Amino acid sequence: MQPSLLILNSGSSSLKFALYAIEKSKLKRVFFGQIENLTEDPLFLVKNDQGEKWDEQTVSLAKKSLTENYHLAFEFFLNWINQQKLPYQICAAG
Repeated sequence: MQPSLLILNSGSSSLKFALYAIEKSKLKRVFFGQIENLTEDPLFLVKNDQGEKWDEQTVSLAKKSLTENYHLAFEFFLNWINQQKLPYQICAAG
């Protein structure tokens, strides 16, 4: 598996993310996206490095507190990564 770096950014009502493959001491973006509108009807959107839609789906959250919804959104994202069976090993996240 190729080493990779996961970047996360939690905004006021969204969770943004990107995965970068580490290739010969350089980073190559694999995908990027976000779960937006965590307070109401969250939308999960992922695009590949060329900006083409990879996946889009609504996320069913329990509409709890914003903090709990961030936790559920992150859990949803990690489950999505595992389902993709990508050839990348996340070595670091930040």
